[in-house]
Amino acid sequence: MVKKVVVFACDTGGLGIIRDLHRTEGIYIIAVSNNKSDIGLYSRYVSEKHISPDPKNDEKAFLDFLLSFKDAWKGALFIETRDNFSIFFAKNKEVLSGYFHIITNDWKILSKVLFKDELYRIADKLNIDYPKSFLELNKSNYKSIADEINYPCLVKPVDSNEFVNVFNTKNFYVKERNDFINKMESCFDNSLSVVAQEVIPGPDENLIRLQSYVNKAGKQAFKFFLYKIRQQPPRFGVGRVCMSTSPVKEIQEIVERVISETGYRGYLSIEFKKDERDGKYKLIEMNVRISRGVWHCIYAGINITEIIMADHLDNKEIYNEHYEENLCWIEIFPDLQNIIFNVHGEKISFQKYFEPYRLKRKVFAVFNTHDFKPFLHQFFNILSGGLYYFRNYLLKGRSLKK
Repeated sequence: MVKKVVVFACDTGGLGIIRDLHRTEGIYIIAVSNNKSDIGLYSRYVSEKHISPDPKNDEKAFLDFLLSFKDAWKGALFIETRDNFSIFFAKNKEVLSGYFHIITNDWKILSKVLFKDELYRIADKLNIDYPKSFLELNKSNYKSIADEINYPCLVKPVDSNEFVNVFNTKNFYVKERNDFINKMESCFDNSLSVVAQEVIPGPDENLIRLQSYVNKAGKQAFKFFLYKIRQQPPRFGVGRVCMSTSPVKEIQEIVERVISETGYRGYLSIEFKKDERDGKYKLIEMNVRISRGVWHCIYAGINITEIIMADHLDNKEIYNEHYEENLCWIEIFPDLQNIIFNVHGEKISFQKYFEPYRLKRKVFAVFNTHDFKPFLHQFFNILSGGLYYFRNYLLKGRSLKK
């Protein structure tokens, strides 16, 4: 019997899931995204694709869209790779579960770990270390906090999805008091809740991420550890070059406590940074959907979609305890962008930049000779974006001359 799986949000993470699904026979892959530029839509392995309403901007339209497929997709498994879809599925799980298999947690559970201030309150309750943070920021206290906090610091969103939609960046790196005041006022103007947090010193290599899947029995079906080599944007972004590494017992124990406390089920990706000042791992963030680096995990030997399908479609428990360590994962275009335009800003030599590319054991996030179109579309997306900004730059220059 053919199993239908619908992948929602088909950028880098969604593409990884699509390619993993292709490795299992008898899977009918449906790609859905609210962004027609998502590269996974162009994978050769997709059997059916749709552009949907954005569940964040129009929940009713997106619900109507899904229900229009309640017969054609009945019994399909939904896998999402972007927060706007996770939030929608969590809030509408009761309705959707009558027709589809939803792997997302109920909203009551998801909201505990999705928002950073709530996650850090759980960390306080469980005595888990995290960077010194100010969680209660508002218009009446932000100026006094500006005098108290150490610089540089980070202004981080409570809800990353909303923050990125407004500012097109993951967080604000703040160097001094006036900059802090300006950034906070911008957040208030856009009705965004944020936390202020100290910057833990040390290189990106001190950032350790655990990817895992908690099955319906409450057990971790796999544990995949990696550390970041380079990020996009540098220092405080998403990984663009990462390396799989051996399990870290201390992090394993912390994550088990978080799962036990929250009742969390499903895929998770949780990040820590080792603080060289005290040698402790500090909790940074937790993602509650498939991450963009999922293909790294899959290529290293973790059968993620097989585990998820067994759990939700067959009521079976599959465990994957081993994976390849020292496997490098590279997202080519953002890395090349920094090599060309920001090599001096990152203070990395050209020799150091190209070390990952010379490794025998590496995998690229998008480039794949057997499924080349997504890489080609990624190139054209970047090219068209560059031309757009260049055009605006020229028009701005002309207007200034007038």
